[in-house]
Amino acid sequence: MVNLILLILIVLIGLLVIYHQVEFKAFPPAGKFITIDNCKLHYITAGKGQPVVFLHGGMLSSRDFNAVIQLAAMQGYHAIAFDRPGYGYSERPKGVKVTPIYQARLIYRALKELGID
Repeated sequence: MVNLILLILIVLIGLLVIYHQVEFKAFPPAGKFITIDNCKLHYITAGKGQPVVFLHGGMLSSRDFNAVIQLAAMQGYHAIAFDRPGYGYSERPKGVKVTPIYQARLIYRALKELGID
């Protein structure tokens, strides 16, 4: 019985991995990439003016802000949404503990590199 449950779990995890790969190929990245500290970050941006940055939570991505990015741009803002490290199309840094402080510093440096104060 335990072997059957383990087999079902392994098959389920395998199917989830395959689904994830298919999902990513179906939705290619819509934004741009910037590399900071050997970590490639994906972001979407629109508009000009005062910058506003959107950061997703949990298991989301910058794609969840598509409509809001466009709305903010129409209101005269420079809207930017990053995929946090390890989420969406952004890489997960190797050999680094990805803490909230690390993520904040990485995104801060990305904004500076993009010329945004």
